[in-house]
Amino acid sequence: MSLGGWDLTPDEVLYLVLRVALIALILLFIVIVVRISVRELAALASASARRVPVADAPATGNVPGMLVVLDGGRSGIPSGSAWPLVSPLSIGRRTGSDVWIDDPFLSANHAEIVEDGGEWWIRDTASTNGTVLNGTPVAALTMIRVGDIVELGDVRLQVARD
Repeated sequence: MSLGGWDLTPDEVLYLVLRVALIALILLFIVIVVRISVRELAALASASARRVPVADAPATGNVPGMLVVLDGGRSGIPSGSAWPLVSPLSIGRRTGSDVWIDDPFLSANHAEIVEDGGEWWIRDTASTNGTVLNGTPVAALTMIRVGDIVELGDVRLQVARD
């Protein structure tokens, strides 16, 4: 077989086609990795922007309280960071969570805090490693109060006043 002035055997043509296909697959892999990396970095940037330091959190108004980080564990969240309590408040490793925590022991949708009739409640949303409130595993919808400690993986949060 003649290809561009080169005489190639069928085996050489097959080898050439396989090499070109391999190069195309490697390039496709690189494009996919770059797209995923850009998407994850954008999500990480938006999640970091949602973090509210305690000093910047609303002090009055209709915000009944906040979650304050006592120990960020492996997530790297600094102690003292806080999120205002809003209902519903999703907590998890999923980048769209209201409280996004990048901890290997958290599930994508780990827990949820809701307000009902002026009282605040926490529930574990079928997470793998569970949610702990004041040292007791959360098995059902459980009331939370100011001063309560919520443990999710290595992260310890405290329910605080504004």
